[in-house]
Amino acid sequence: MTDRMKSWLMLAWGTLAAGAIYWPPSYTELNNTDRGFLLQWALAGLVAGGIAQRFLRLRPSRTTALITLGFVAAVMLRVVVETWADPTDHNLWPFEVVIGAVVGLVGGGIGAQCGRLITPTSTSG
Repeated sequence: MTDRMKSWLMLAWGTLAAGAIYWPPSYTELNNTDRGFLLQWALAGLVAGGIAQRFLRLRPSRTTALITLGFVAAVMLRVVVETWADPTDHNLWPFEVVIGAVVGLVGGGIGAQCGRLITPTSTSG
């Protein structure tokens, strides 16, 4: 599999991991500054980054960037869909994007490093 294909898979994986936590609650129920929510969201990024790094084996910095981009994509998908239905929703969407990017960066970065540590290295003897 090419690095380009791995990158697209990792981006999709990051978007789904972020969306699994971010999409289910309604906009009125969502409090993306709540510690419990942020912890769950970061844990999803950690797991996504770790699994992606372990199996797709790109550079950890690239894994972190793609998981972060996946978090931003999940936020933007929700913003676009919900403002399409009600244009008065998400009037502070830039802050939602920044929060998503920071959570994805932290969770995905830690996960990528953990995934790198558990990835077996080939030894030629």
